[in-house]
Amino acid sequence: MKNEKQVEDMIQNWRIRRLFRAVLERAARDAFLMKAKCLSQRKKRYEAICFFNNEVDLRIICALADADYEAIIKAFKENKITKKEKYKKIILGVFKKVSFFY
Repeated sequence: MKNEKQVEDMIQNWRIRRLFRAVLERAARDAFLMKAKCLSQRKKRYEAICFFNNEVDLRIICALADADYEAIIKAFKENKITKKEKYKKIILGVFKKVSFFY
């Protein structure tokens, strides 16, 4: 009985981390890879950049995703790299600690 509860908790934690990693990945994609051709796309890009500027919320999401906050914020604030490179560095920060087994 106890082992089943532990397994269920482990699966639930894995799902939560996966969800918040997807949030970080989507925000990075919207901020740095999206081509802002229309007003709605510009709004999404602006909101994604605001998300990365709001360090309190970003820190919480990184904690829930088990992502490397310091690497993500460092990549976001770097000025001398392209948007695509920023996206790649943020993704590396998100998936740095990922284990395929848990």
